[in-house]
Amino acid sequence: MEQNSTHNVNTRILQILQYFVLICLILYMGRTLFIPLSFAVLISFLLFPVSSWMENKGMPRVLAIILPGLLATIFLGSLAYLLFAQLAELTYEWSDINNKVIEALQNVSVLLADNLGLSADKQSEIIQNIAGNTGNKNIFSAGQCLYQFYG
Repeated sequence: MEQNSTHNVNTRILQILQYFVLICLILYMGRTLFIPLSFAVLISFLLFPVSSWMENKGMPRVLAIILPGLLATIFLGSLAYLLFAQLAELTYEWSDINNKVIEALQNVSVLLADNLGLSADKQSEIIQNIAGNTGNKNIFSAGQCLYQFYG
């Protein structure tokens, strides 16, 4: 009798595990459907109180459903437009930003040459050494950089 109950418990655990794996597989395979569907459900949850408020104020039901959806669409579209407009402006000004960064780096190079006596070749060597250490998780890389600057 004891062995039969243990067998039933093990079988039940395996069934639960099987259902869990099956549900995860369905969610993974259906992500192209479920992700937009989940956003639609989220938006509907957000717009339902507005729609019901409008309906309670005497607005026809169809208009109370369409108007918040239309306003949300206009808001999200405007937000997307502003985002892409700023991105386009950034790409337009990228060459100016690049030139200013190069000029600032040249000023820093002149400052290092004047104050610390580092030649352009020594600065280039230090930068390449730092760039070579960035991939490593070496705890002493900061100390090595300071040593190269002052040592």
